[in-house]
Amino acid sequence: MDYRRIACGQLLWRRTFRWASCVLPGAFGAMASYAVFDGFLSSDPDAFKAAGLILIVGGLVLRITRSRIHLAEGRVVVVNPVFWYSVPYAAVHRAEAAPGSGLVLRTKQDFRGEPEVFSVGFAGSLLDHRFQTAAKAAEAIGKAKKRSPRGGAAEQEIEYGMVRDAVFEAMLVLALACFVASFFTQ
Repeated sequence: MDYRRIACGQLLWRRTFRWASCVLPGAFGAMASYAVFDGFLSSDPDAFKAAGLILIVGGLVLRITRSRIHLAEGRVVVVNPVFWYSVPYAAVHRAEAAPGSGLVLRTKQDFRGEPEVFSVGFAGSLLDHRFQTAAKAAEAIGKAKKRSPRGGAAEQEIEYGMVRDAVFEAMLVLALACFVASFFTQ
C-alpha cells in the first residue's frame, strides 16, 4: 500500500467539491483562529479544545470534498477520502451511475473481495439527481476506456493506497497543538 499525493491525467471533480475544497480550509481556519484568540484573551482551556475540534472537523470535511477521479494514461484513479484506487482500463468492466448510489466502477476481477470500486466524490445526492454529475463522469470514463490501448495481463492489477493531503495533515498538527495548549492555560 502506497501513501502518496494523487495528481495525474484528466480531472473529474464536482464543481461544488472543487469550490468547497478551496474555501473550507480558510473558513475552518478562521473559526479556529477566533477560538484561539478567545482562549488567549480569557485563558479558557475550552477555547483551545474547541479550536482543535473545529480543525479536526474541517479536516474531515476537506477530505470528503477532495474526493475525485483522475483519467490517467492506461488507468482510472479513484481518489476517496482515505484511500485511492488505480484501476487499469482493461480491468474495468463498465462505469455506471445508479440513482441514489452514485458512480461505481464494475471490475472484471474481485478486488479485496468486492467486484466494484465506489467513488465517494460522485455519490448520489440531490444535486447529482438534478445535474447528473455521476452519469457524466461515467460517460467520460467509458470514452477514456475506449480510447486507451488494450493492456496486457501484467498491467491489469488494481493498486490502492492512502491519500496524502498536506492541508489535512497541517490541520491535524494544528489541532494537536491546540489540544496541547489547552493543558497549559488552566
